Amino acid sequence: MSASSSSNSRTFKLECGCGDEPGLFTSNTDLNPCRRFRRCINTEEQLKCEEVTAVAMAERLKMMEDELLYLKSKVNDLEEPIQVLIKRNIFRNRIVCVSVVLFIVLIFSLGKGKM
Repeated sequence: MSASSSSNSRTFKLECGCGDEPGLFTSNTDLNPCRRFRRCINTEEQLKCEEVTAVAMAERLKMMEDELLYLKSKVNDLEEPIQVLIKRNIFRNRIVCVSVVLFIVLIFSLGKGKM
């Protein structure tokens, strides 16, 4: 692999929603001092880009909320059969315990009768 092909594989083109290359800026906030970031260099286009991003994020949030509601309903639908199976298992365990106790009592009663 040549050096030029390896360097080309690592590069990627950054492009703003308006089609221009975003500018590189430095943050002055207390939370991220001196952090470098990219944003649109066109202030009017930047506002449009932010609006488009906000709309897209709102749509994505709505889709995620719908997915969450669907998954919650799916969980509720699955909880009922699980409770039924748990009750069946408890009932089955009780029957097995009673059967074992009756078997032991029967063995002891038959054993005492022969003595």
